[in-house]
Amino acid sequence: QTWWKQGKAWVDYAQRCQALLQYGKPVRDIAVFTGEEFPRRAILPDRLTPFLPGLLGEKKVEKEKARLANIGEPMRQMPVGVNHSANITGSENWVNALRGYQYDSFNRDALLNRAEVKNGKITLPSGMSYDILVIPGKHLMQPDSERISIEVAAKLFDMIRQGAKIMVSELPEKTLGLIQQDKDLISIIGEKQFFEGHTSFNIGKGQLIKLPYMHETFDKLGISRDFIANENGIYANNIAYTHRQGNDADIYFVSNQLDSTRVIDVSLRVKGKVPELWNPVTGEIKDASFWIYEGSRTQLSIFLDANESVFIVLRRRGEKPSTPQSYHSSAKTIRTPWKVQFDKEYRGPEEPITFTCLTDWSKHKDERIKYYSGTAIYTNKFNLKRKNKTRYYIELEDIYNLADVKINGKPCGTIWTKPYKLDITDAVKHGNNKLEITVVNTWANRIMGDEDFEAEKDENKKIWTNARYRLVKKELIKSGLVGKINIVSETAK
Repeated sequence: QTWWKQGKAWVDYAQRCQALLQYGKPVRDIAVFTGEEFPRRAILPDRLTPFLPGLLGEKKVEKEKARLANIGEPMRQMPVGVNHSANITGSENWVNALRGYQYDSFNRDALLNRAEVKNGKITLPSGMSYDILVIPGKHLMQPDSERISIEVAAKLFDMIRQGAKIMVSELPEKTLGLIQQDKDLISIIGEKQFFEGHTSFNIGKGQLIKLPYMHETFDKLGISRDFIANENGIYANNIAYTHRQGNDADIYFVSNQLDSTRVIDVSLRVKGKVPELWNPVTGEIKDASFWIYEGSRTQLSIFLDANESVFIVLRRRGEKPSTPQSYHSSAKTIRTPWKVQFDKEYRGPEEPITFTCLTDWSKHKDERIKYYSGTAIYTNKFNLKRKNKTRYYIELEDIYNLADVKINGKPCGTIWTKPYKLDITDAVKHGNNKLEITVVNTWANRIMGDEDFEAEKDENKKIWTNARYRLVKKELIKSGLVGKINIVSETAK
């Protein structure tokens, strides 16, 4: 790949994420029983729509009804050249589907041989615990929901008597197989009529709750949302999260799934610990700028750039909410011409090219640049009046696709995702500073140039690939540095 060297920055990001996402145990409030049918698999969120409509929300329920109705049999194309029914759902449609609750799937073996009830929770030997067990009714992977084995029925009702909360659509009427008798099932679950006129029924220390569950939260059952994300006063869509918990810390991974900047008001089901923001792209760790305790929860606001993610780590005890820190910020745009050196080995110009402003390579009149794929080095200078107690950053408007930044010969880092910003405080000096930005794009424009635009007439010199670049339109994609580059200074007030 053209970007293999700079790609280490993405590998570093993945390493940081994986290190934190293996900490402790995942926090799950709900267990969902997969049933006893063959074949069986984990229950996907769309299968829960008829049973937990309140948690999913009215908009999601209506959207799912429209999808399943498949009126007019709409089609879509994804990827290019591949047509299929538009009513096929994808993971992007089920981000944080239960809006602050998460679940695991239980199979028959886990239920019969591993699950126990302790202090009202369903627990496993691994240390995982769940507040509620959901047993979905009839769905595509379980067409005979009225059937259940004697062993499973006995285990479920025994768990309820010990204090478990279990949700069911309907009580089973028949057993599985030819050996077990329906009358034996009735002796375990009792008369079916006890659900009539009730949405829940107490049995021993536990509770049997009838599905569908129409409330937006489990608050009435004493189980608040683990994660609340609001935007402009309503629950924020397309904010993914996961929560892991260990002996020393709670870790929330929060990810913006939209290609736009957002300010999210977050409420976490943890109290008594200071929220820290761990940046998986840069490795920077800092306290949240402002947070408060509200009841048994911690509340804070976070700014997320397009597709940005952050870890909220709560590990240090602290009872005093933070005071917002304010900064004075100013930016200076580099307006002098840039010298850009391309690589002739990749069919770029041998001589340095002057860019009076930073523009897209694919729009350049020189075909050696227009169809270029590879690395190019931008150089320039800027003057700085360095001040004490001030942090300095370089901020790029747009980059296609990765960039290594050096100031005065000192590496400052790699930019590959938004925000296109690096801390350069330790590299800048008072007076003139030398700036070098090494930019690399993908193979796309060279492949399309050779294949679709006859940029290379010699067949022996054309880029060969067994995976053609597929786009809806045959047009080159943006490359290089585009727009303004600012030197930003931030001083605490």
